[in-house]
Amino acid sequence: MATKEQRDASSDIMKAVTALNNALPQAHRVDLFVELRHNAGSGGRNGAYYVDKIETREMVLPS
Repeated sequence: MATKEQRDASSDIMKAVTALNNALPQAHRVDLFVELRHNAGSGGRNGAYYVDKIETREMVLPS
């Protein structure tokens, strides 16, 4: 049986993933490219995620 702290942590993770899944398509719609990275050496057993870069990209088609 999960403890209250484990349930709370799980809930926080689910909220964060939902927010990320909502934000990434929004970023794409305004032509932003987001690159996430995983740093396995920090953040405890599960590592830590961080935003490596957010940039704009412009596609130029040949004429």
